[in-house]
Amino acid sequence: APESTRFAVSVAGFAQLLRQDARLAADYDFTDVRQLAAGAIGQDRFGWRAEFLTLVDQAATLRAGTAPRPTPR
Repeated sequence: APESTRFAVSVAGFAQLLRQDARLAADYDFTDVRQLAAGAIGQDRFGWRAEFLTLVDQAATLRAGTAPRPTPR
C-alpha cells in the first residue's frame, strides 16, 4: 500500500487503542502502530509524522503506567 495509506491506517489504529473499549484493536498494540507509522514517514516536510511517533511513544508510556505522576500541591 502507498505510504500515505499505511500512515493513515496507523493513525486509525492509534485512535482505536486510545478508546476505553478497544475491541477493534484487540490484536494491535502501540508497538504495531509505531512500526507501521515509522515505515510510512516518507517526506515529512513539516515534521508532523515524526511528532505522531512521539505521541505514540507517550501514550504507550502512559498506558504502561510508567509515566511520572504529578506531585501533589
